Amino acid sequence: MSTAVTPIRRFGVILLAIPILLLGIAGGSKVVNGYDFRLSLQSWKLIPPIYYNLITIAVPLAELSIVGLWLGCGLRRRAWQLAIALLSLYSVAFALHLATDSLPKCQCISLIDAYFAHRDASAYALLRNGAMVICILLGAWLTGDIGGARRSPLSPNARSEVVETRSRGFTLVEVLVCLGIVGLLISLVIPALGKAKLASQRAGSLSNLRQHGAVFAMYNADWSERFPFFAMPDNSLTLIRCEIYPLVIEMKYYHSSHESWNYALADRYYDGNYNSRVFHPPGYPAGLDGVGGLGGPTSYLYSCTFIARPEFWNPSTRSGIEQRRPTRLADVVFPSLKCELFAVYPVELSFHPMIEARPGLPAECQFVDGSASVPTTSFIPGYSSGDGPYYGSEQVHQVDWYWTLHTIDGVRGRDVRNR
Repeated sequence: MSTAVTPIRRFGVILLAIPILLLGIAGGSKVVNGYDFRLSLQSWKLIPPIYYNLITIAVPLAELSIVGLWLGCGLRRRAWQLAIALLSLYSVAFALHLATDSLPKCQCISLIDAYFAHRDASAYALLRNGAMVICILLGAWLTGDIGGARRSPLSPNARSEVVETRSRGFTLVEVLVCLGIVGLLISLVIPALGKAKLASQRAGSLSNLRQHGAVFAMYNADWSERFPFFAMPDNSLTLIRCEIYPLVIEMKYYHSSHESWNYALADRYYDGNYNSRVFHPPGYPAGLDGVGGLGGPTSYLYSCTFIARPEFWNPSTRSGIEQRRPTRLADVVFPSLKCELFAVYPVELSFHPMIEARPGLPAECQFVDGSASVPTTSFIPGYSSGDGPYYGSEQVHQVDWYWTLHTIDGVRGRDVRNR
């Protein structure tokens, strides 16, 4: 007795075939590019180097063997079972890698970029593997490999007779119940994962800021203890030229100094790489309207107090444009309380900066002493009118936009009460 192949079963076979085919393509790619695959294993700190050669051979062999069981031997059930086992093993490995990996201690830009790229690839691999497992399970259920007709072991003509029995696998209702339970568990776990992700992003952002603090300290040493000052103070147009990776940026003194320092310092202190991930907090959603991203201005704002004398930032001593002068390390009175760089996120752009002063938002700060932290105490409000008005001014920050940008008494003041 034979059973007809229904469209649903045929669709189930297709669902099973897609992940198997993808595993075969991945295995073939690893064979063709074996050297590159072996090099990629070096980013996995959990894998000892002595196992690199073994993994280089074993992984593509396992993937191609699954395709062989499916096509060559016709063992469909065995093929998809081994595929689920292999994908589950991959997922556990990626999850452990994400949980144990950490930022490079050397703070090298190239290694930091590679670190974030590898984490993104690992997260994508987890989602891809999960989708492939779901596709296999659904296909197996539709084809009857999970549930469906079974041959009766009690029948004397078991080899020729097909007896319809109650499925020992999952019914549709049972599958839906399982999916509901899994969804409930995921909804319970997601908040905890969100907090862990935020903590990880903050740690990455603080690491970026410490690296920038070291670069600013190098700048201080190279330029007689002066802080970066790279725009014409009379507000005429300034051209910043990046030579290593050619680029010309047009800016004015106050319009962009606080967010364009990544271009000004790129050639000498960042190997020309103004497009690095280290200029934005990890997870920063680049590409939104009105939001900078990779290749654009940095998301770590440079305090405006470093591009004008301390007297400019006190209502009783502000005189005007002639106070736009460089500041020096010796001018800083509270190096552990004076913020040099401040992380900003797009969510804060929902408040129009010209309407009201910024609140003391908990964000990552890099201080003049080289340390970086998320201050737990309130920020001290800055100069209320920001960059104006005064004679010769071209108002840009008409209010104290973000606290730490317009500190009272400038570099002689402090941005947080204590740490």
